[in-house]
Amino acid sequence: MNIEETYVLSPIKVNASGKLRLFISDHLEWEPKDREHELLLWRKMSVYCTALEDTAFWDHFSLVNGKGTTIVVLGLYPLTNEAERFYDLTRSVLPEGIGLDFRYQPVDRPTRKIKHKEIKDTCRLLL
Repeated sequence: MNIEETYVLSPIKVNASGKLRLFISDHLEWEPKDREHELLLWRKMSVYCTALEDTAFWDHFSLVNGKGTTIVVLGLYPLTNEAERFYDLTRSVLPEGIGLDFRYQPVDRPTRKIKHKEIKDTCRLLL
C-alpha cells in the first residue's frame, strides 16, 4: 500500500455500489523532488494495472468485474501544479474502466510522522 513498496498491493475493498477500490498511501512531499515522486507513483500504479489485467486476479472478484475500479491515492501533502498535471496525464492513459482519485489526508500535527496504521485506519473509514 505504501508508495515506496512498489510490488505490494493494498487491501482491496468493494464499496457499497460494487466498485473495487485499491489504495496507495503517499506520505512523501512533492517539492523539490516532483519527478522522483511521479516515478514512484507511476511504478506503483503500473503494478496495480498489471494485476487488474490478470484474469486470475478477477477470479477472486467475479461479482465486481466490469463495474469499475478506482485507485485511490491518500496523500499526506497537497498536490503541486506539477503533481496535478501528472494526475491528469495519468488518468488519460489508464486502461478503460480504471479510475484514479487523489484524497488529501493531512495530519493534524504536521511535525509528527504519520504511521502506516493511521493511513490504513483512514482507508477503512473511507469505505
